[in-house]
Amino acid sequence: MSAAVRIHERLSWMREVLDPRPADAVLELGCGNGVLAALLLPALPRGHYLGLDRSPSAIAASVWRNSDAVASGAAGFRVADIAKAEPERRYDRIVAVNLNLFWTGDAPELTRMREWLAPHGRLYLAYQPPGADALVRIEAALRANLTRQGYALSEIRRAPLRPAPALCAIAGLD
Repeated sequence: MSAAVRIHERLSWMREVLDPRPADAVLELGCGNGVLAALLLPALPRGHYLGLDRSPSAIAASVWRNSDAVASGAAGFRVADIAKAEPERRYDRIVAVNLNLFWTGDAPELTRMREWLAPHGRLYLAYQPPGADALVRIEAALRANLTRQGYALSEIRRAPLRPAPALCAIAGLD
């Protein structure tokens, strides 16, 4: 089943940035109502997608929006807190959009996520704050937290989105 929904420009941009391969395993942290999942799933004909969110109503909306992929086993959605999550496999791509916990503190969750990345896997942390001035602080904190937790920052991508610009830090363990 599919729902007509306004797709935020940042989610379309993230679909492009992620550019998943057909057999990739993708984990989305804070999947919300499943819009990014709906954009990614057609690119994963032999892959798998798992979306985690703390909100039961967001997970219900995600399951409804992506019900065909859930029924076929190509996608799963679970109510989970990142600090307590236990994904069932390693992921080629782990993505989080506007999850502030990775830059507002020491981000201990990054330590747990090391176990979730497949060899040569990549972590994509994307942000579109209300104002462009916050991007400088976010980027500095992301760089510090990723380095402290043993990640190699491979790239910072920027996009001139509306109503404010966005960035995506891409990191791996190699």
